Amino acid sequence: MTNEAIRDLEAIKGVIEKGRHFLITTHVNPDGDGIGSEIALYHYLKSIGKKPSIVNCSSMPENFRYLTTNQEVQELNEDDSTAVFKDYDAAFVLDIGNYARLKEVGQLIEFHKVPTICIDHHPKEDDKFDHYFLDSGASATGELIYDLLTGLDAELTLTVANAIYSAIMADTGSFRFSNTTEKTHRIAAEMLKLGVNPESVWGYIYGDLPPERVSLQVEVLSKIQYDLDGKLAWVIVSKKMLERAGATSKNLEGFADYIRNIRGVKASVVILELGDDLTKLSFRSKGDFDSNLFAKQLGGGGHKYASGARVTRGYKEVVPEMLKAAKEIMSSTSKN
Repeated sequence: MTNEAIRDLEAIKGVIEKGRHFLITTHVNPDGDGIGSEIALYHYLKSIGKKPSIVNCSSMPENFRYLTTNQEVQELNEDDSTAVFKDYDAAFVLDIGNYARLKEVGQLIEFHKVPTICIDHHPKEDDKFDHYFLDSGASATGELIYDLLTGLDAELTLTVANAIYSAIMADTGSFRFSNTTEKTHRIAAEMLKLGVNPESVWGYIYGDLPPERVSLQVEVLSKIQYDLDGKLAWVIVSKKMLERAGATSKNLEGFADYIRNIRGVKASVVILELGDDLTKLSFRSKGDFDSNLFAKQLGGGGHKYASGARVTRGYKEVVPEMLKAAKEIMSSTSKN
């Protein structure tokens, strides 16, 4: 898969210079890359006298709250959103992959015809945005925020550095995933020079597990199933399992990565029951297995080694489709 790069730096610079009130947002159920990228951009815009607002359609993950000092990240309040959205000069949409993942925030952006800037490291799927700062070869959207800010001659503060470092750490799995590059480490090194404490950042993100997550993990790992001669590992997480553990779907973060690491496994799938007719699938892979192709067969998408899908069918109906898609991709891969 060839990398795609679109960097409308001069156009984005013009938008920032002319505007004052900017929306910053990311996808539903934001991850560390989305949150860290938002906060870094927010503080840059504040530093040059602009009025940025971070508004997401989902609440903020607890393990990234350390990046905030004054409730910078807000969840969409539909009661007052119309009055606010019509005043935005432009919207920065970060780490999105697919416009539909903006949910209600995306609908409001379209309704009020707010000009849009996409900053992302996912492959470009459509032409929904007015300007792009996109590179599918980047390790994380946080890396692109670094490139954008340095391209704008920004002076990086420790607050911005912490956010960029956290975004990159989260999306590279602490610099161990295959998307980690020499450039990734160079940026990380620069953030350390600015005062970032890597032990503290890792501790906030990964070192403070809630008991309910551990309880859920015990049950999930006991129910892993294997197919395709052990090359596929998958597990169903039902609403009852979440209830028994006292957990939420947010406590599943990283489970698909963990299952992928089992010896002999080429692809892992975590199948989450969201409702009777709604299922979320998280795909991970390694080697030649392309999880993006896997996810696309069920209406989703993402990266080669990490992707996802939301399907408007119950999980019992989805499982046979998932197994069929896995078998087809595995068979095709083995022939190449």
